Amino acid sequence: MWSFTDPPFDADGHRLRALVEDRPGLDARLIRAALVLAKQAHADTFRVSGDPAVSHPIAVATMIAAAGGNTDAVIASLLHDTLEDTPLRLVDIKRLFGVIVGRTVALLTKSVLHGEPPVMRFSDGGSVCEPSQLDSAIRNAMLIKVYDRIDNLRTAAVLPRWRRVRLADEAEARILPFARALRDDRAADALIRLARDQRANA
Repeated sequence: MWSFTDPPFDADGHRLRALVEDRPGLDARLIRAALVLAKQAHADTFRVSGDPAVSHPIAVATMIAAAGGNTDAVIASLLHDTLEDTPLRLVDIKRLFGVIVGRTVALLTKSVLHGEPPVMRFSDGGSVCEPSQLDSAIRNAMLIKVYDRIDNLRTAAVLPRWRRVRLADEAEARILPFARALRDDRAADALIRLARDQRANA
């Protein structure tokens, strides 16, 4: 069984493909296509750690597949950084994977005006709308934001102290309410533990 303490994910997506094949409800063909597109879009770019940039969306998608996320959520997690960091356009994502995936990725893309992704409007520092009252794109965006932050905290050791502390503080104040609203206790516990660890090591 996969756990949050597993070593970093490989940039080829072997574990993601295995998880997808084990879950009959997921559209493996579409997810493989999104994986290929994510690799192409992030080709020759790297994280601060030196790891391939695509290793992050693959890690997030792997966690979401393991947590029971649907096909749209897994695909959107693979593409969630593309509008900010690559030449890929929203119209292309919608054409290839549908309106829900496109809207989810847009919700996760930082706003030029506000400096944070629109999905953060649904967290006011402790209270989040009942997920059943939200559409699927918003629920998927909240789920992806949770696992995006988990992976960022897991791999934050190379960042300067102030960034690690800020990631930890925001995780508890803004992201943890998403995990609780989605009733993902395992993710909520991971956010709390990882935030605490980052502060302790700062």
